[in-house]
Amino acid sequence: MDYRKITRTMTAQEKYIAGQYKIALDQTRARLALVFEKYATDGVLSYADMAKYNRLTSLQNDLMGYFNKQNTGVVSSLRTLPRRTLDTAFKDFAYQFDNKYGIRLSWGMIPEKSIEDIVSNPLDKIARDSLNKNQRTRITSALAQGFLQGQSYQKMAQSIKKVYGRTAYDAFRVARTEGQRSAVAAQRATYDQSAALGIETNLFWDAYLDERTRSNHAAMNNVKAKMHDGTLMFHYLNGSWVTGPMASNLPAGDVINCRCRIREELVEIPDDIDQGIPKTSFTKWEKELKL
Repeated sequence: MDYRKITRTMTAQEKYIAGQYKIALDQTRARLALVFEKYATDGVLSYADMAKYNRLTSLQNDLMGYFNKQNTGVVSSLRTLPRRTLDTAFKDFAYQFDNKYGIRLSWGMIPEKSIEDIVSNPLDKIARDSLNKNQRTRITSALAQGFLQGQSYQKMAQSIKKVYGRTAYDAFRVARTEGQRSAVAAQRATYDQSAALGIETNLFWDAYLDERTRSNHAAMNNVKAKMHDGTLMFHYLNGSWVTGPMASNLPAGDVINCRCRIREELVEIPDDIDQGIPKTSFTKWEKELKL
């Protein structure tokens, strides 16, 4: 399956995150500059100077206030990302499936159970909630070290920029994991619905192979799904039966930043399904199927 539409969605999500954090970073730099202008001697502020009159605590609270204001939008967007990605990906994969095989299946929407499994994943909630906690720890540490070392404004501003870079990376990782997991779930839902409508396919674990690929994922590459309890499942290396990459019963370490997908191989299209139907645009296809 072509993941280009999902990739565009994820790129837009990361741009949004970067934009929100840049607003907070700019406000942080401005506030830090005012502190140096007001209290610094020869461009240097000591920890002792900042410890007076709760100046350091006040600064920390202000900087976290800037972050929290923008991070609220980031967390909200990450919370809704799985559902948005699931809907977008399912329609796109169903469209690709029809055009690939020159057919028009009577697609329905993804079962609510599948949606709940994606939206209610506790691993993602923990990751989203940790953004605020980790940022507070990083900002507190950067300020304390900077004032203890007598850093200039320029050097401390660079340290704060690195803090935001690390937190942005954490948010990107959450976005990529949630988006990829939703996309693979939508891909699997496409194959499951096509099977229910009479299309027989073989399913294979398709690992993204490069130097970053986990060894156990590389070992799963090209592994064929087998029938288990009436459903095509993959027998994972730890002995579990899973629906595919990013499955909810996989360990967290095998889900975060996973780039694996599922690949199908057509076996048979029933005679009662019309074939040879010309490719069409997504808009026309969606309108015809009333999805």
